[in-house]
Amino acid sequence: MHPLRVEVEKLLSFQTSQAASEAIVAAGGEGLNAVKEGMRDSNWRLRMVCTEFLDHFADKTCVDALLMALKDGKQDVRRRAFHSIACQTCKKEPLGLDLVPILLDAISNDRSLKVRRRAAGSLGMQKPDRRAVEPVRAFLAEATDQKLKRLLTQVLSRHEQAPAEQTGACLI
Repeated sequence: MHPLRVEVEKLLSFQTSQAASEAIVAAGGEGLNAVKEGMRDSNWRLRMVCTEFLDHFADKTCVDALLMALKDGKQDVRRRAFHSIACQTCKKEPLGLDLVPILLDAISNDRSLKVRRRAAGSLGMQKPDRRAVEPVRAFLAEATDQKLKRLLTQVLSRHEQAPAEQTGACLI
């Protein structure tokens, strides 16, 4: 067990989460290692709060843990993982992932409507990318959920703005 495990577990409590976050951040790479260890815990709530923590503090060393969280058995963990991996505004530096294929796969294949919605919203946060246009059109044609349809319509509008000649990966 990681020496900072106690601090990671304190993320579960509203009363102790702020101080725990500060202690984990102060520990630098070791703090991130403790959080990544927490993401493999049997307690899904701990996995969820660790994933939320990485929304603000993830660096490139956290990519594998976040990708693993995208496949978690609990939808609440997956939903937060999609936000954490796709939202770059809170992070010091981009994670450097080509997220378009990952997000398209989730919209198409995740068993949870809430996760598919989150993946669609995350795709809408990415730079316009022509690779998303045809799959999103297909998803939109098949979608029955009104909220997902609204999200996909917004996503399609954004990604149709990408230059037609764009073929490269969308690294954010």
